[in-house]
Amino acid sequence: MSHALRLRDAVEVTFESGILSFADRDIELSIEIEIGKQPELVALNRKKLECWLQSNAPDAEQVVQVLCSLAMLDEGSSRVEIRKKQTLFQLNQLLEFTKQHVPFYEPDTYPSAVASLQEMATLPLLRKSDVRGRFLDLVSGELDLASGISSGEVSLGSTSGSTGERLQSLSGPEVAQNPASYDYVWFGGHKADHRRSPF
Repeated sequence: MSHALRLRDAVEVTFESGILSFADRDIELSIEIEIGKQPELVALNRKKLECWLQSNAPDAEQVVQVLCSLAMLDEGSSRVEIRKKQTLFQLNQLLEFTKQHVPFYEPDTYPSAVASLQEMATLPLLRKSDVRGRFLDLVSGELDLASGISSGEVSLGSTSGSTGERLQSLSGPEVAQNPASYDYVWFGGHKADHRRSPF
């Protein structure tokens, strides 16, 4: 690596049980990266981590890529630039999830990533007619809909139809928790094993 890598001052890091955890206090974004046993990271501090990131350790380069994507390295960026970069990362994680788990988002029609927030305008819109016509295709494969409805954990509902046609919806704790990684992807953290993740 050509220059010294430094975490931004607002980024806290811990290493426990093979998982590196980073938390950005400024933006309230966190991520966990499973890297396995790394004896050199025992009794971790910032200096030790920054040296490890510049080493030839097998996982270091992938961790650096994730930290760059999340603007957690000190690159002199403004808070606005940092937030844009982190929002783009979160959006791409959500797009990747939908491509893998929601049948409606067909591989040839919807991208699994965008290069900038401006590209969001190029994403196909979801219309009411899509929800009406392909309702079940909009349900994540991670949700066992039949089991949820039969147990009462999931309810099938609809809007009042004041605009002419009713729109179906799902509600219940099973829906609120689906997918299991929803809170991480959408609300700021992302527990990831970089060997399986698209970054």
